[in-house]
Amino acid sequence: MPYDRPNTTMHKFTLCEDCAAEYNDPFDRRFHAQPNACNKCGPKLLLVDKHGKKIDSKSPIISAAKLLRQGKIIAIKGLGGFQVACNATSDDTVLKLRKRKKRPVKPFAIMLKDIESIKKYYYLSKKEIESLTSARAPIVLLKKKAKNYTVSWYVSLYNRYEGVMLPYTPIHHLLFNHIDIPLIM
Repeated sequence: MPYDRPNTTMHKFTLCEDCAAEYNDPFDRRFHAQPNACNKCGPKLLLVDKHGKKIDSKSPIISAAKLLRQGKIIAIKGLGGFQVACNATSDDTVLKLRKRKKRPVKPFAIMLKDIESIKKYYYLSKKEIESLTSARAPIVLLKKKAKNYTVSWYVSLYNRYEGVMLPYTPIHHLLFNHIDIPLIM
């Protein structure tokens, strides 16, 4: 199947006049660029409740960050589907997530804003920093620091190590511009 706009998820978005002109102009850098879109004709962020009903919000990202700080469990539509996210420092929230996911003991992975944030909670070697910041954006097992450790014990129970990752999509980075707590992702 050819990589053409009608065969992608962008088929739902009709190009506006300006984007169509760019798309059809062989001298434009966006000529035949399948994901071409703008704020007028492209995908938009929105916040919906558990029934799929849109929640009015001037900034869905800021509203999502507020919900996370309040201990809510949210789903974030990402590159490979949906990610469940919640505040990793709240025992009640982590226990609620364990119950919903029917996951009594398997550890959860943690996402933190940046390397400096990770250093507050975990020991880091140079090699681990290289792995975390690589283009592969892996989850790396890191040893917890006992001092000032505020991540809920229920994230990984008796484990001395937790799976940690950095934001790897634009929506993660936008979210962490408005929140500075470890998140289960």
